Amino acid sequence: MRLKAILYASLLSFLAVTAMPAAAQFDNTLNLFTPYTLYGVGNLNTGGTAAAGTMAGVGAAMRSATSFNAVNPASYSAASAQTFIFSFGMQGQNDYLKSKNYRSSHNAFNINDVSVQFRIADKLGFGLSVTPYSTVGYKVSFTDMSSIMAESGTVRYSYSGSGGFNRLKAGLGWSPFKNFSVGVDMLYYLGNIKRISESSVSDIVSSSTEYRTVRTTDRRRINTVNFEVGAQYEYPLRGGRAFTVGVVYEPKRKADLDHTRQIISEGSSASDIVLDLSDKVGFDMPHRLVAGIGYRTDRLTFGFDYDYQMWKGVLDSEKMSGGGLFEAADMHNVRAGFEYTPNRYDIRQVMKRWTYRGGVRYGNTYYTMNGKKITECAMSVGFGAPLQRNSFTAVNFGAEVGRTGTLSRGLSRDTFVRIYLGFNIFVTQEWFIRHRFK
Repeated sequence: MRLKAILYASLLSFLAVTAMPAAAQFDNTLNLFTPYTLYGVGNLNTGGTAAAGTMAGVGAAMRSATSFNAVNPASYSAASAQTFIFSFGMQGQNDYLKSKNYRSSHNAFNINDVSVQFRIADKLGFGLSVTPYSTVGYKVSFTDMSSIMAESGTVRYSYSGSGGFNRLKAGLGWSPFKNFSVGVDMLYYLGNIKRISESSVSDIVSSSTEYRTVRTTDRRRINTVNFEVGAQYEYPLRGGRAFTVGVVYEPKRKADLDHTRQIISEGSSASDIVLDLSDKVGFDMPHRLVAGIGYRTDRLTFGFDYDYQMWKGVLDSEKMSGGGLFEAADMHNVRAGFEYTPNRYDIRQVMKRWTYRGGVRYGNTYYTMNGKKITECAMSVGFGAPLQRNSFTAVNFGAEVGRTGTLSRGLSRDTFVRIYLGFNIFVTQEWFIRHRFK
């Protein structure tokens, strides 16, 4: 039985590790659709499991022996003996874009998270997770029909981008003394972003002149490591209640992106490579600090997080600024979420064994466009349904509705709806029991 459990844990851990580089290859998949991702490294993901997503992503002060917390590595110490947690989640997203003159919509579907957690020794837990860090997705085009171009033809400009960065976390959580835990995660960032811009002439007035199509392909790759540290202190109260405080810090780290640029000029008779360049684009993983508080009873868990990321100055201003339109800004975000289970062990009413979740979040992204900070707000709801009575194995489902951007200053507004679907598999096995008799 012990060997079977160890093999089972090893297999799921291997799947979690290999999922990250595999997902990094899907750079042609449009994971979302918003023109703001034309700049920088794309939209940053909240991260975490599907259950955490329906709680607005709170987690700095969250601790659980039955579910995975991707925010604070100190929570790994809460893992119970002889148990194993495997989480897998997917996410669908619908974007509804609106600007002064245009409207469009798009939908996408992607893997959201893969994670495992188990106890290594007394008061020492291990956690491993793979989640998207940032995503890029846009398709923008317009036609130049000015009086100057009317003498030659119509010029069409198109811009598209796809891909993103993924993050692997592997770490330990340790409780050196009662009610206090510390943790550390090794962070591995991998992935690439592909951007294509193209200009072509159509409806040509004069056939005596050959007009060429010019296509520029930019690709940025990241392959770097960093770390984060976390701590939690749980203050027990009467009646099985507890109050928890937590903090997580990731330091700034230089992580220049591998950059390739190719410009091709295509005509009716031949194609020429105008430029084929390889260099580095300046980029640093920003300082990040997450602080939170949590409150827990037998039925209710509540959490509040403040998330600060120092993005100002970490992007190469010359190669990633968008010609002065875009400027990176520090991020400030607040999140609040809860989950409530009426009676996990009720044998008559199934709905009382379900866990109900909700959350809200608000803050600014790292985008500053035309001198205006781009904010984002969202509200989420969801539930977790156990697959068996008296079991923590459950399917989690939820939705989030939010809005990014503004219609002022010629910008666009993105109203999005996200659907979360996740599975939390809780396995109990006698892993570390030494048999005295055979």
